[in-house]
Amino acid sequence: MFKKYSGFTLIELMVTISVLAVVLVVAIPSFQAFFERGRLRGATDEVVAVLATARGEAVKSGRNVTVAFDKDGDDWCVGANQAVTPASGSPYSDSIKCDCFGNSCLVDGVVRVVRSSSHPGVGIVDLPDPDSFTFDGKQGVLTDLEGMEVNFLSPDESYQLRLNISPLGQSRSCVPTGQKVIAGVPAC
Repeated sequence: MFKKYSGFTLIELMVTISVLAVVLVVAIPSFQAFFERGRLRGATDEVVAVLATARGEAVKSGRNVTVAFDKDGDDWCVGANQAVTPASGSPYSDSIKCDCFGNSCLVDGVVRVVRSSSHPGVGIVDLPDPDSFTFDGKQGVLTDLEGMEVNFLSPDESYQLRLNISPLGQSRSCVPTGQKVIAGVPAC
């Protein structure tokens, strides 16, 4: 009688490995694009969170908060700085632009900074002019009542997101006209 062996033949194993290799080769570009979009969204979402915190703390404390954008080569940062608490009976002072490459950006005693080192490869196209703005401590609006835009690029520069800050102090990200669509992000 014949003994029955269980298992795979060498041919079956080679066919399976070949099919798996083809599937991986086809899928890798999709995964790379997924990670590029994820890095870009992560950076802009973190900046939006810092802006929301800065605006909220300005209104909560009644003290102005200045947000600064800075760039040094490929390195960039965004930081918020709250006006100091005045001595009893003294008027509130204005907040000052902080050095976000240092640790001088404080809101409610906590460092509020987003740095490019936390988002490798993500870049800022151009710094806005002016490169800082202030949230009013009474109403949470921008003190100069002009909006601002900042464009962020994915590491491979195939995706772009624009961060819009309205004169009312609200911030959101969107995909600029003519750029590749990113699921879940509205067009500008």
